[in-house]
Order: sequence, then C-alpha cells, then structure tokens
Amino acid sequence: MVQKSNIYFINQYKNLHYNHGGIGLADAEKIWADMGAEEIIFPCQFNTGWYAKIKRIRFVQKMYKQIKVGDIVLLIYPVYAQLVKKLVRLLVKKGVTVICLIGDIDGIKDGDAVGLQQDINFLQQFKYFIVHNSNMKEWAVTHLKAAPENMTAIDFFDFLIPALPEPVGMVPGYNIVFAGNLAKSGFLNQWNNIQEGNPELKLVLYGPGADAFVLQQPGVIWEGVYEPPEMPFTINGHFGLLWDGEGIDSPSGSLGNYMQYISHHKLSLYVLARLPVIVPEHTAAQAIVEKYGIGIAVKSLHQLQTVIDNTYTPTYLQMQQNMQVLATHIATGERLRVATQYLLKKLS
Repeated sequence: MVQKSNIYFINQYKNLHYNHGGIGLADAEKIWADMGAEEIIFPCQFNTGWYAKIKRIRFVQKMYKQIKVGDIVLLIYPVYAQLVKKLVRLLVKKGVTVICLIGDIDGIKDGDAVGLQQDINFLQQFKYFIVHNSNMKEWAVTHLKAAPENMTAIDFFDFLIPALPEPVGMVPGYNIVFAGNLAKSGFLNQWNNIQEGNPELKLVLYGPGADAFVLQQPGVIWEGVYEPPEMPFTINGHFGLLWDGEGIDSPSGSLGNYMQYISHHKLSLYVLARLPVIVPEHTAAQAIVEKYGIGIAVKSLHQLQTVIDNTYTPTYLQMQQNMQVLATHIATGERLRVATQYLLKKLS
C-alpha cells in the first residue's frame, strides 16, 4: 500500500502586518492552510535571545524527524530566516519534495548581482515552482535550469476579500489611480511633466510614503493609507496605473527592469476594483492585460491622455466585464489553489 503524502507549508507571514504588496504572500499562506496543508511555524519568531534561538534549533530537529520522504513542503521565496533556510536544505537533502512559490527575486528587484546569485543558488535546489507569469517561467528555465513541465504560473496574485465591490467607473475618464508604496515610485516626482498640456489628467494616489513635492504637483490627489481588505472598496477612478522605477518615458532602474518578470500585487487590486489597467510596453504586465483583455499598454506616460481619448465606452465596458470572473477567482484564492493542485496532481 502506498503511503499518502503529508503536505506542509512553512508559514513566514502569519504575524506580520502589510499595507501594500506583501499581503499577497500572507494570503498565499491562508490559501494553503484552507487547502488542508499543515502549518510549520517557528517558535519565538520575533525574539532574538539565546533561549529563543535554542527553541528554534530544537524545532528544526523536530520537523526534520517528523517530515518524511514522500511528504511535500510548500514554501514561499524569499526566505530570510537562516534556520528556515537550514530546515529547507536539510529536507531537500533528505529527499522531501518542495514546491516553491517565487514571491520575489530580490537580486533583480534591487539590482544586486551578488544577491541575485544567492537567489539562484538557493532556488536551484528545487524542482517544482509556482511563478508569477510566463516571463518569470522563462527566467526560471534559463537561470534555474527548471523544467517547464514542473512549473505553473498564476498570472495574478490572490487578494482575499469577503465580497466584490461594484464597478465604479462606467465610462472612461481621466482619473488615474496609483496605489502602493509611494516612497519607492520615483517617477511620481515627474508627474508635472505629464500633466502639463494635459490638464484633464488627475493622478489619484493611495498608500504610504507620499512625498510633499509629489503632492504639490498639479493634478495630484492623495487619498491616504488604507488596510488591504479595504482597498478594493475604497479606490475610485477610471484607470489603474501599473508603473515602476524612476522614468516616465519608460520604466527605468532596477525596479523598472523588474517589471519584465513580475505580476504586481496592485494588478490584482485593480482587477478587484474593475479598473482597466494601463501598463508599460515590453513588460510581463503587457502580456497579461492583452491575454485577458483588461487594459492598455503604453510606451511612455506622456501617452496617457491620448490612449484615454482613444478608449471608447464599449471597449472600456468590455474590459470591466473581462475582469469579472478574474476578480471572483482572485478574491477567493482560486489562482494559487489551481496552481498548487496542478503540481500536487503531478506528484500524486
């Protein structure tokens, strides 16, 4: 008789608070728990004393003995705690299968070549991956030597909320929403160059880190900071903007480059609010919005007024309609659930 595999997940986000991106990773752990995976949570996570460290070392020893060959561990990367990394390495050497959800690749995001090599070295020990999208899948094939058949893409991060808001913008207009960590969005400092000559454009900001200079520019409105579950019901505008880095002619810097590979958490937020999305060309997001018919790609932020002028009401309404099923899936955890089940079925 074949022994049934036990399925575990290493919980790293349970007791952390988020008001922007990381909520997608915390929700991922909730989804795995709802699927019946057994939680592995290290004791005394926020205690740096020697006694707490001893307890965590003993916990590693305990879990190493408990988790058997044939069991499956679900893991979100990055992993920052050294003892979590130690446990994972021990389990892989033991022959335990790890399914890794790549949440971020910090080396690319930070433009850190040494950090990127550390990312690659750690990730190469795994065989099965859940990735953001097809672009990240190609990156994993090239850099991790991962087999395409052992990966699956979610396209959108789940964003768990109890119910869906009603669509608010029923006709295209000029209020452009940008939500997230405003402190790292350097392009916002140049909004006056975009709004000049396009006075109808309004940039509606949500999130922490609003700079005084940014807020003093014409057409900029800051609506404050809200808890993640409130955001889909709070944001109000006509389009959601997905942009990163320092430049307005194209995404630039390490964060701009990172857009080639990732699905932003704010993309899911805009879908939940049924805001058609404006994204940069030549990014992973362009392929996604075109695949699902939920947005427009632009080469430069200087094109905003033109693309809005050329977006007619039937097209806009169709984009919102295309978001309806996606929004239901995102709100209920279906994106990660299906991806996880796909890989679990391969291993059964």
